[in-house]
Amino acid sequence: MSDRHAHLVKVFSCSDGSFLYEVGGGAVDVESNEPAGLTIDKAGHLLAYSGGNHSVRVFTLGGKSITMFGEYGNKLGQVNRPCSVSVLNSGRIVVDEFANHRLQIFK
Repeated sequence: MSDRHAHLVKVFSCSDGSFLYEVGGGAVDVESNEPAGLTIDKAGHLLAYSGGNHSVRVFTLGGKSITMFGEYGNKLGQVNRPCSVSVLNSGRIVVDEFANHRLQIFK
């Protein structure tokens, strides 16, 4: 689950609900500034949009940061206040942007 105000993502066990680990933390954490909108891609990676960083962060299910995409702006590939992230059957990633009033599709 995402905790935007604590700037982290908390991971719990599906089998018994026990807390496993957290990713991020701290008010100025570059990895996860206001994380939200969690989804899992076809490769089994956790994606979380970061409203404070105007980007999408990609983590392993073990919590290791793999990559990120997006940066602040209104051009293609840039993001302004993402508000949801989804994965299509094709594996492409759809980012809904609140401030740019659009959807962008990433490979």
